[in-house]
Amino acid sequence: MSDPAQDCHAEKMTIGPFLACVGGDQPGTVGGRRVVAVLPTGERTGMAFVSRAAGCTYEAVTSATYPPNEAGERLRNLRVEAGRSLGEAARLLGVGVAELSGIEWGRMRFEKDADYEDAALMLGAGPPSMERP
Repeated sequence: MSDPAQDCHAEKMTIGPFLACVGGDQPGTVGGRRVVAVLPTGERTGMAFVSRAAGCTYEAVTSATYPPNEAGERLRNLRVEAGRSLGEAARLLGVGVAELSGIEWGRMRFEKDADYEDAALMLGAGPPSMERP
């Protein structure tokens, strides 16, 4: 299996324990469309089932929180209304599944406002009035 850090042909940024590859010729940059990471605005702690080698436990876990993303929520609603899976919509938009999921949930965003509008039109919406998150 290849190392994503070596496969990245663009800007690399570290967000927490993750390496985000943005720009260049990676998935998520087809047709000049760039997807960039959004920095978390905080953390929240909640209870979750966690599976480990020693077994499954119910314990407190901490996860990052992100700013509200109305444009991403709109894209998700359009995708669901159109009956498209995440993978299907990602292929249609020319981005990776992880990137589209990140956009929908506010962990990533399109670099240009026009890309939100293009994506909404490709998913079957009328001309949107969307703002970058």
